Amino acid sequence: MSVTNIRRELSDKLPIYTIIEDALAGEVTVKSKGKNYLPEPMTHDTSSTERYASYLARAVYYNVIKPTQEALVGQLFLRKPKVNLPELMTGMEKDVNGEGLDIEQIIRLATNHVLPYGRGGFLADFPMQQAEVTRADIDNGLQPTVTFYAPWAITNWRVTKVGKKQKLTLLVLKEVYETRESGDEFSTDLKDRYRVYTLDAGVVTLRVWEDEEKLVSNTLLKDSDGNTFDTIPFEFIGSENNDAEIDEPPLYGLASLNIHHYRNSADYEESVFLVGQPTPVYSGLTQDWVDNNFKGGVPFGSRASIPLPENGKAILLQAEPNTLAYEAMTHKEEQMIAIGAKIINSRQTVERKEAEIQIEAASQRSVLTTIKDNLQKAMILALQHAAKFVGSNPEEIDLELNDNFDLTSMTAEEIRWLIELYNGKLVPFGTVHENLRRSGIVKNTAEESKAEILADLDFVKSVTPVDPNPKPAPAANQKA
Repeated sequence: MSVTNIRRELSDKLPIYTIIEDALAGEVTVKSKGKNYLPEPMTHDTSSTERYASYLARAVYYNVIKPTQEALVGQLFLRKPKVNLPELMTGMEKDVNGEGLDIEQIIRLATNHVLPYGRGGFLADFPMQQAEVTRADIDNGLQPTVTFYAPWAITNWRVTKVGKKQKLTLLVLKEVYETRESGDEFSTDLKDRYRVYTLDAGVVTLRVWEDEEKLVSNTLLKDSDGNTFDTIPFEFIGSENNDAEIDEPPLYGLASLNIHHYRNSADYEESVFLVGQPTPVYSGLTQDWVDNNFKGGVPFGSRASIPLPENGKAILLQAEPNTLAYEAMTHKEEQMIAIGAKIINSRQTVERKEAEIQIEAASQRSVLTTIKDNLQKAMILALQHAAKFVGSNPEEIDLELNDNFDLTSMTAEEIRWLIELYNGKLVPFGTVHENLRRSGIVKNTAEESKAEILADLDFVKSVTPVDPNPKPAPAANQKA
């Protein structure tokens, strides 16, 4: 079987991933897919090609899923992750993937995939496989990396029972690399590359294939002491758990509703175009009357005068609103709100019981909490894999993501009242700082804030000019 083989579970999910990806991309992408998302309304019409083009152009795709995703991801990153790395790995905090992404950015990248698609993975790697890594190598910028792989890039895998544990024994990752085979310095060709990891007899081997037939490298994965790895340094991330099984995409329901809302919009806009304009209707006219009085057309407007013969009548024909398509759109908007897209209903026309709101909020927190826990665990394990490449102690690695998704904004009056309580020594600094941090006003920890405040005070003292002739302090029995 070819290295390009896609595991069946992934192959079954790819059409769903495509719908989510297109829905997130927005109107241009959705409309470019034509009849995949917007079926033709009248196939028997002889001018169906032209009519469908107009039908498609008038349709409105109101992107709900994208801002919903951004809002949920934003809640997870209301506060910066807390990271602690061993000394030999500190450079990874600002560049964890070797391409300039810091740890927060790569976790945010992973969240933007795991939240909508329910799948992803972190791979630990090292630029060069050698028997020993020296401190000089690390000081010169040689660092392990952790790279994120999207769900469709994890093309094949196998989990086998090794001893008493289930272990990953095969992993195929699809990558895209740039090449300039044409010889033109301004042209770039993109080609596929496959990283194949296998675990056999307790030894991990990495083979790299370019395209389908060209094997470009075949190496044993070794740690800083030259010992071979006994575990493939890859961690799956899911929306439910971090095993190799593919989890259900959390935002697929919202993506599907968004597409169906788009179809209802096309029907609604079509009806508005066809019968939305008022049409004058005249009765009791003869052809002679029309020829003699309406040679230049029928006058119409606030200052127009329309002569009619005896018993002639004029009425204005105006269609009733097409409530069916509009109601279908409204119903889908309510369904999207229930999934988490509260922003769709800016007028707040949907009334919900307090219990419904609490259940919905709890559900959203549950999804975010699970994804947060899975991301946190996967990144810690990936960093521990990376530690083996440089001989660092994996136990020194710590990572904590935000788990408080209730951002409560404080008013200016509440902040002033809190400061007064602090000045009156009624609440400690930690309480003040925690309330300001929960409101998103400050981002640092209490210790970091204290250090910055002291540094600011020292700076003010250093730049404040000293009076060369200070006034003497008044005596105890004298007035100042």
